[in-house]
Amino acid sequence: MPSKRSALRISRLLMLACLLTAIPLLAETCGTPALQADFSADGTYSITRAEGNIHWTGKLPEPGRVQKFSDHDALGDFCGLRFQGEKSDEVDAIRVYSAQGIVTLTVRTAPERPQFPRLSGVSMDWRSLGYGVAPFGPYTFNRLHHQGPWVLFDGKFDTVVVSPADHFFVSDLQLQNGVLRSGFLASAPEAPAHTLHTTVLAFGDGIHATLTTWGHAMQAWAARPVVRNDAGPLLRGLSYWTDNGAYYYYKFDPKLGYTGTLLAVADRFHQAGVPLHLMQLDSWFYPKGPEQQWQVRHWEHGAGGAYRYEPDRQLFPDGIDAFASKLDLPMAVHGRWIDQSSPYRHMYKMSGNVIIDPAYWKQTAAWLRAANVVVYEQDWLGTFAQAEANFTAPDAYHDEMAHAMRQQGIALQYCMPAPADYLQGVRYPNLTTIRTSDDRFERARWDEFLYDSQIAYALGIWPWSDVFMSSETANLVLSTLSSGPVGVGDAIDKIDAKNLLRAARADGVLVKPDHGIRPLDRIYLADADGHPVSMIAVGQSQQAAGATSYVFAYPRHQETAAAFTPAELGYKGKVFVYNWRTGDGIAQDAGVTDRLPLADGWGYAVVAPVNAGLALVGDPQMIATMGRQRLAARPISGSGGLAIDLRFAAGESSQTLVLYAAKAPGVRVTAGKIESQRYNAVNHMLQVTLTPDAKGVAQLQVMAAGK
Repeated sequence: MPSKRSALRISRLLMLACLLTAIPLLAETCGTPALQADFSADGTYSITRAEGNIHWTGKLPEPGRVQKFSDHDALGDFCGLRFQGEKSDEVDAIRVYSAQGIVTLTVRTAPERPQFPRLSGVSMDWRSLGYGVAPFGPYTFNRLHHQGPWVLFDGKFDTVVVSPADHFFVSDLQLQNGVLRSGFLASAPEAPAHTLHTTVLAFGDGIHATLTTWGHAMQAWAARPVVRNDAGPLLRGLSYWTDNGAYYYYKFDPKLGYTGTLLAVADRFHQAGVPLHLMQLDSWFYPKGPEQQWQVRHWEHGAGGAYRYEPDRQLFPDGIDAFASKLDLPMAVHGRWIDQSSPYRHMYKMSGNVIIDPAYWKQTAAWLRAANVVVYEQDWLGTFAQAEANFTAPDAYHDEMAHAMRQQGIALQYCMPAPADYLQGVRYPNLTTIRTSDDRFERARWDEFLYDSQIAYALGIWPWSDVFMSSETANLVLSTLSSGPVGVGDAIDKIDAKNLLRAARADGVLVKPDHGIRPLDRIYLADADGHPVSMIAVGQSQQAAGATSYVFAYPRHQETAAAFTPAELGYKGKVFVYNWRTGDGIAQDAGVTDRLPLADGWGYAVVAPVNAGLALVGDPQMIATMGRQRLAARPISGSGGLAIDLRFAAGESSQTLVLYAAKAPGVRVTAGKIESQRYNAVNHMLQVTLTPDAKGVAQLQVMAAGK
């Protein structure tokens, strides 16, 4: 039996042990020296990134316990920190994905919970790019909007992308006096107890690269599959549109009627040798407003919504199924909001001006599919076609629409989206395209199309430029280089088939880049600093033989040329720069500045790497000269040569390839035939015209001189 002194000593040790277990850990750190997060028992937390000298700090109002843990999710491995306050059962958490450059901060909301994160120390010297809540989420430099995403960057292109990861329609990001705050809108109803809200910070070097990092994370958490740029008829082939800006927008040939006019349009494209893959029916096709008239075009104050979402009987007296059968083309159809006079308001559960009832969406998707509709375009998302801003209705609206359409194999397209629609859309595998600029694609839309498209690309959604006319070459080039849909809206007698065959093969299949066009990082910086220069944007085809870049430029003042170096496109060593408009080309070192002429307000060049004295430009008649829908190129092992497979569509009898060769190369055909071959010793360009074999393919090998 222990003595009284020993018992007292044991008692004191037990008390000390109890006290020690009750005292929270003083601090914990997650991540690496390059990117780390800290949480202290006094409620202080910080995010630190060595590059860019980023050290952002916050403080919760109460002390608590910090717990460090490790785990992994769809994005990858992460180190985590949990903080539980002494007076709260709720937990705040930080996760650091070191390999990806991602940090997330999560709060479990409860009444009177402090805002988390609330980070101080954001440099006021950083530039910013935000996206407004007005339709199409218009880009704004140095003016941020509450839905995000935000792109913060400095003069060295150290970049942070900030956005919510959930509850997009009630999220509230604020940056004031160097303090970054994330939470919910004050105007939103109180969040249900224990609601989780996560804020994402993506860190990186370079604006485009960091946007891509952020977007990959958002896609991973949403389990979004990759959507190919030829997924479905809209992305695969040339389409015809009847929306605002098209010739037949609320107008038709009175001798033919609306359906007869569109049937004649489809026939004309086929006869011209560039068949359509899809026909779009805009808002004219259903009755609108209390008058129940298809002609209603006005939308002031929400008037003119859909009365019933069904084909107008005056336009489709035999039903839309009969029209679809005659057209024999997949269709895309437009949808508005629901009119105040619509009987649907008494038939289905609604929120605001939209239906959130699964029964409606199931019924609608079924009849659309029966009519050969493959794309449903929900328009007016950023204005009248919105659910109430709360914690359930916006999700229900988007979820029910997407689920019902996916069950019927129908793709979605969002039009007039707010930034929250972009973010919400990452959850839906069948949201394949999104409009990123205002109605009727034209020169005035180019900047907004390029900048707004970058959110779409990051989230794995292909941008749609909107309709233009087939004779407008510059619009055709830019729309094709986006790698999204390409659609025109000409009058029957104005179709420029020859021009369209620069974007599509003779079977209407689009030939596009693998990676859509984006402004160079330095263009972001110049615009943010208020010193805009010529826009220079780049798309890319990736082949086994190397990456080919497509450089599109245009003046924004009075510039007559746009200066760029192939090195800033990622090239090293020697490259060949080919002026697509003139057919001229020059071999140069990647570090040498090229001045691209801007004739008629735009310029376009193709940049190809030179290997063993050879560079493949591809098919110069196509906008995307190295598009995989036209050809495939790979190096011949150990020889420095190139093996090229040229793909012909039905109706194509010959195609020409252009290459750079330092000296006259050797050419050998393994399938098809050479119709002509010419090497110019002055500009070192080889032109080879080939005809296909019985399978519609020509194959050749090009060997560098001396090989």
